[in-house]
Amino acid sequence: MFDHIMEKYKELSSTDKKNEIIKEVKEMIVVFDTLCSQYNVSYHKIKSAEVLDLKKTDVTEDDYYEALFVYINYLKEEVGSFVDYILDNLKNRNV
Repeated sequence: MFDHIMEKYKELSSTDKKNEIIKEVKEMIVVFDTLCSQYNVSYHKIKSAEVLDLKKTDVTEDDYYEALFVYINYLKEEVGSFVDYILDNLKNRNV
């Protein structure tokens, strides 16, 4: 399955590849937003001008990399928060 997806990805233009990467990262963020919300894990919404830059008509390479950097770091924070939640709950079960 992944090989097929990768072959299709390779056929995309550079712009479409960038858009696909952003889409994939945003989908992961939605997954962790949903998990955090369902389990009452504290998290914050993304508030960054760099992300909004992707809505401009003249998006630059720097805009793309800056938004991707924001998304990746946001995702790292969310994953960390959720892992902390899981570890805290495991510790409480062993008490």
